[in-house]
Amino acid sequence: RIRVHGAKELLLKSNYKLVMTVCKSFVGKGPHIQDLVSEGVKGLLKGVEKYDATKGFRFGTYAHWWIRQAVSRSLAETGRAVRLPMHMIEQLTRLKNLSAKLQTQLAREPTLPELAKAAGLPVTRVQMLMETARSAASLDTPIGGNELGPTVKDSVEDEREAADEEFGSDSLRNDMEAMLLELPEREARVVRLRFGLDDGKEWTLEEIGEALNVTRERIRQIEAKALRKLRVKTIDVSGKLMEYARTWRC
Repeated sequence: RIRVHGAKELLLKSNYKLVMTVCKSFVGKGPHIQDLVSEGVKGLLKGVEKYDATKGFRFGTYAHWWIRQAVSRSLAETGRAVRLPMHMIEQLTRLKNLSAKLQTQLAREPTLPELAKAAGLPVTRVQMLMETARSAASLDTPIGGNELGPTVKDSVEDEREAADEEFGSDSLRNDMEAMLLELPEREARVVRLRFGLDDGKEWTLEEIGEALNVTRERIRQIEAKALRKLRVKTIDVSGKLMEYARTWRC
């Protein structure tokens, strides 16, 4: 058990709520919430150990990054497809169910256009979702064909370990994560989809409305309300969000 004292102990105790908030965004992707919280606390502990106030980062921003990293890595190790954002997992699940239904009706595998029509999505969107799912699954492919050897995912995790120590270069990314954390869940999700913060794909108002089962106009209102909340002093939030989205695509 790791022991912490003084200011670090205060940081730890006062940020358990942050652990719960981060973990709730992963619910449904694998282990029970209690297991997620356990991993999140480990990330929080690591953040407490490494935090250096002289570098100018708010602890909440810094801790959020470590908590999310710990939970994501733990889920990846279970073999679940946590590399996909939740909205994509939801759409893939829906496509899978529709495909099975069409196969029963047609007595054959449905074509891509047939599946897209049934889902009410553009063919290009369905194709992109399926390709993304295949790419995520390929991360479990053994390197060199050796089933007992390391996988592509293992090499990705090694790179992530090295990247953990370069937090300072990711300050914009972390600042935006902290800002979005302060929004209600639906508003944060709309902003993420509109600016492609999860997968680099910028959703239209119509696409988000369909995913959330509300009108295009309602999504526009939610987006406007969220951006007003994010607007601090004279900061151009839209520009900052676009810059943030580009950092995820690099």
